[in-house]
Amino acid sequence: SLAIGQIDNNVWYRLSTDGGVTWGQHMNLTNYQYTDTFRAYCNVSALFDRNDNLHIVWAGRYVHAGNYYDASKILHWDEVHNQISVVSQSTGLFEGGWWGWTNPNWYGAWRMPADQPQMTVDYSTGVLYCFWCGQNDTTDYSLTGYPNGDIYGAQSTDGGLTWGMWTNLTNTHTPGAPPGECEDEDYITVNPFV
Repeated sequence: SLAIGQIDNNVWYRLSTDGGVTWGQHMNLTNYQYTDTFRAYCNVSALFDRNDNLHIVWAGRYVHAGNYYDASKILHWDEVHNQISVVSQSTGLFEGGWWGWTNPNWYGAWRMPADQPQMTVDYSTGVLYCFWCGQNDTTDYSLTGYPNGDIYGAQSTDGGLTWGMWTNLTNTHTPGAPPGECEDEDYITVNPFV
């Protein structure tokens, strides 16, 4: 088990089948250990699909040489397949294909290159969608050195087992913009079903 702290996180869940009167046991999805090269980040989103199967997405952060802020991926788990899959797909910006920041001023302040995932499901087709805030353009950062984020999305047509390539949905780039003029999409909200 990991030490209690703000950066060595796991993803846990509990289910209630009676409207919250009673709750099942705690379930640890990730069970990360000290020797693992990544940890869960602070943003988690869960939903039930049209077949009432639980899906959970979160940002996983890459850990190397004691650094927790350089790189991340959006990860998915569902109770049918019971395995973790990558939603954000490899971009090659950082070693191992993680989404990564090359500017040392960027990391920290509770933000990652890909984070804040949210899920939605199309009940008519069963297609799952995941959206997140991220930065995949290493040239798009403000005058003061912080990344200008965009909103990205990907879809799964097989219940979350695999995910298609992501799409940059906002594509707002303002490299070198001074404070107050950056186009930086952040803190999205997605309806759980469409």
